Amino acid sequence: MASPIVLIVEDDRAVLTLLTQVLQAGGYEVLNAQSGAEALGLGRLHQREIAVLLWDVGLPDRAGPDVALRIGELCPQMRTLFTSGYPLDVLAVRGLLTPEILRNENTFYIQKPFWPKELLHLVDGILPAQLEVAAAGMEQAGAARVSAAH
Repeated sequence: MASPIVLIVEDDRAVLTLLTQVLQAGGYEVLNAQSGAEALGLGRLHQREIAVLLWDVGLPDRAGPDVALRIGELCPQMRTLFTSGYPLDVLAVRGLLTPEILRNENTFYIQKPFWPKELLHLVDGILPAQLEVAAAGMEQAGAARVSAAH
C-alpha cells in the first residue's frame, strides 16, 4: 500500500522543513507549498491523491480556507488540518478561520506550538478509514517542538 500523501502549506521555511521531516519519519509522503497558489497547483496535479492538507492559516498571500476548500473539491476524501500560532477565537475575530469552517467533519485545527508526536497522532487519527500508515520513526520525530512567529 502506498503511503498517504500530506500536502503542507507553510510559509516559514524552517517550520516547513521540520513538519516535512516529522511526517516523513511517520511514514507519510509529503508535498510542500509556501503559498496558496502553489498549493492549488499541487492539488490540481495530485487530484484525488492527497489524504491530508496541513494549512498554516497565517500565509502572507492571504490565501485561506477558501483555497483549502477548492483543493478539497479536487480531493474529496481529503482531511484539512489548519494550524496557526493564534488561538481559534482570535482567528475567528480576524475572519481567518470561522467556526462555520470548523463545523465540517473533515476539518480540524491544531495550535502552534505543538510537539511532533501530537501532530503525528492527530494526522493518524483523521486519515480516511481506508488509509493506514505505520508510525515508523515516531520515536526520533518527537524531539523538536513546532512553533511559529504567528
